[in-house]
Amino acid sequence: MASPFDGMGAALAGALGAPVTHLPAAGAPVTRRWHLRRYPEDFSLGEDRPVSGASAELRVPRDQLAGVAVGDRVRDGDGTLYRLARRMETENPGADALIPFELEEVTP
Repeated sequence: MASPFDGMGAALAGALGAPVTHLPAAGAPVTRRWHLRRYPEDFSLGEDRPVSGASAELRVPRDQLAGVAVGDRVRDGDGTLYRLARRMETENPGADALIPFELEEVTP
């Protein structure tokens, strides 16, 4: 049965996505239009010890998940290299829902 969300993932990836090169553990690199975002993150290490950092997240359309696994690497358009650290779940039932992955920046 079709979901009212079908087609939204592809539309969002097309509108908000940018070229991201997927470097799988096995296989050849592939450049896709996925949604990778970086955002600031502030937290505290205790009283009067604020720390600022950044987090990154990749969203992959569910219908493009074949061959994408935790541990793979991706490179954004700026050349920054990340490792897929954790796959997160989504409540979106759409066949092409954007599946989020937590990223860790790595040095080549």
